[in-house]
Amino acid sequence: MKLRQSWSVTQKKTVAEYFSQHIKENKSPKQHEVNEFVNLYPKLFENRKWTAIKAMVYNMYTGKLKYH
Repeated sequence: MKLRQSWSVTQKKTVAEYFSQHIKENKSPKQHEVNEFVNLYPKLFENRKWTAIKAMVYNMYTGKLKYH
């Protein structure tokens, strides 16, 4: 069983800035877009699956996650 891990403020801010256009357009990023993002910040997101990052973007534009 794997324990859930909370997102750091730095992780939330980085995701919000990088995917700001997706959030404005209410659009989830595709797998290759998330993988490109993770390649830019390998240390920050080394323990996160691409689907978790995609879900975070979705939660940001639906209002389920506060990121400001």
